[in-house]
Amino acid sequence: MKRISVAVGADHIDSLARARKPLLAVIELIWNALDADAKKVAVILTPNGLFGLDSIQIEDDGTGIPPEEFDSGFGQLGDSWKRRSERTKVLGRALHGKKGIGRYRALSLGGSVIWKTRFEVDEQVLQYEIAFDAGDRRTVTATDPAPSSERPGTIVTISNPSPKLETLEFDVVKPELTEHFALYLRQYPNVELRYDGSVVNPTELISRTTDIPFDFMAEDGQLAPQILTVIEWRVPLERSLFLCSRDGFSLRETVAGIQAPGLQFTAYLRSELLEKFEAQDSIEIELGDLGKLLELTREKLREYSASRQAEQAAEQVEEWKQEEIYPYEGIASDAVEVAKRQVFDVVAQNVEKYLPDFKGSKKKSKQFTFNLLRQAIETSPSSLRKILEEVIGLPKEKRDQLAILLEKTSLVSIINASKIVSDRLEFIQGLKSMLYDSPYRDKLLERKQLQRLVAENTWLFGDEYLLMNDDESLLNVLKKHLGNNGYSIDEGLIDFTEDVTFEGGGTGIVDLALTSEPSADENLPGTVLGKTLPRSGVDPVHNLVIELKRPSQRITPAVLKEVRDYAYAIARDERFHSVPARWTFWALSNAISEQAQEEAMVKNLPPGVVYQSGIVAGRNYEYTVIAKTWAQVLDQATQRLNFFRTHIGYSPSFSQGREYLNAVYRKFIPVEAQTSGDSATLVEIK
Repeated sequence: MKRISVAVGADHIDSLARARKPLLAVIELIWNALDADAKKVAVILTPNGLFGLDSIQIEDDGTGIPPEEFDSGFGQLGDSWKRRSERTKVLGRALHGKKGIGRYRALSLGGSVIWKTRFEVDEQVLQYEIAFDAGDRRTVTATDPAPSSERPGTIVTISNPSPKLETLEFDVVKPELTEHFALYLRQYPNVELRYDGSVVNPTELISRTTDIPFDFMAEDGQLAPQILTVIEWRVPLERSLFLCSRDGFSLRETVAGIQAPGLQFTAYLRSELLEKFEAQDSIEIELGDLGKLLELTREKLREYSASRQAEQAAEQVEEWKQEEIYPYEGIASDAVEVAKRQVFDVVAQNVEKYLPDFKGSKKKSKQFTFNLLRQAIETSPSSLRKILEEVIGLPKEKRDQLAILLEKTSLVSIINASKIVSDRLEFIQGLKSMLYDSPYRDKLLERKQLQRLVAENTWLFGDEYLLMNDDESLLNVLKKHLGNNGYSIDEGLIDFTEDVTFEGGGTGIVDLALTSEPSADENLPGTVLGKTLPRSGVDPVHNLVIELKRPSQRITPAVLKEVRDYAYAIARDERFHSVPARWTFWALSNAISEQAQEEAMVKNLPPGVVYQSGIVAGRNYEYTVIAKTWAQVLDQATQRLNFFRTHIGYSPSFSQGREYLNAVYRKFIPVEAQTSGDSATLVEIK
């Protein structure tokens, strides 16, 4: 008989003996058996006559516990031989536990725990027993080894199980037990695990298994490969995320943390990086690399969930097509159309599933509902929640789940981004048609139509510009310029009683004045909102002033003089000296006269620049005057969209462009363009 004392405080052992769930203690003992190269493991529950348990046994045919491992394995907590090994001794399988604490979990099941273990040495099988002292958990005893006629293996017996144990019946614990051992049994199919007489067979419960590889950039700049395995179940199971070693052994269990209506799954994240966190005892600290890795993992799970939701809707879609209520026809033409249909399918499936009266509704009512959903998805995905609530009446719980899913899925982002790009491409084609096609070019009005179209689409000149003034005097341009930059125009510090005048007298009206500085009041009439690109604190505001001319009027020397007069008027007005700024003045039309082209070819200046101001003492701004054609502007705008146009596979025609203008800006285009079916010949301007 040998007796040892565990080299750790009794309070620590007591903490290990309090398992969160009794099943987790059983699972730890199963892992110990598998780490001993067991091919067969059996959990045997022996009932008593009072509807409780008389004993719990875990039997295995592994290599047993040699006496030389007894002292370190039981006497020194955390000093298991597994800490110095990566694989099992005989079969070379991946190891699970390395901290040597699993055996102490058995104390949470009952007051008496005995290991009857058999091991082989020099072709002879010996056996002995290891037991915890029920009165002193720090004391472990072991009998002397004796010959055995049986094969190597171990039987762990927990006698007098606690009456407070939750049920351990197989039908109850089967899903969670399968969840813990699914990856291992998948990796080692020759291992047999029995529980209370039944074989644990993950394939009975698994409906689908998917491996999702991805890379994670750690803070040290190294790419860390990850594998996310998602197992879907046929039975209800709380969604969980297991952080695992590369071999799939759980290091920590946490919540999946995503909305996935209708999906029952467990996710297993496997990586060497997680092994590193475990070795550093930081697997529980969701900061730094681990926090970012979990965030990325959950994003991958959201993408997977959205894709699976769409797949599950496929069969339902066929039924809708047969019923002639599905709002799409044919095959999706590009990736954007695919994304739109996927989002629609998910939403529509939830509507049919959770709206009690939908299936019994008339065909026209179903068509109306589906067309409404399609319109919302394609034009304003953000409005879906309101439509689902106020119009369709989806239950709040399902509505919120669905809304969260759609808000976080990349499919909606694809639709939003692609809509912006496709709308802009169609606008460019429509504007080209208005500017260059003879039926419309001569009818297009400068202020009431062309100026209005441009004022609402200042992205044509770059996304950094916002509309500052629209058909206003130079005095109002000055006020807006100063107000945008934090100057109060109501304090009486600057005189605004006099107009900004030209050198020879008179005032001017600016067609468009754009600024790279957002307005403090974004709701001013006529203000066009857009994305403002960040500026360095040392860079001045860039104001772009555009003098638009109707398509039929070329830019002539007289037009250039008019624009230069604007520039000179600002240059000589001391009220514009208050704020550092860079001003650019454009004369913009379809064509430039020969004489004006000569003026726009100044030595040492870029083509098109008519005038570039020099440095003047006491003046903290500069200005440039440029002659521009619409062909140049539209070509540059198209080039900025080319990357996205290529990837969404969309190149609209002139007729599609006119259809877009008819739908969105009908009152700003000539009457001739408001009719469909025209046969005008269009020449695309490259």
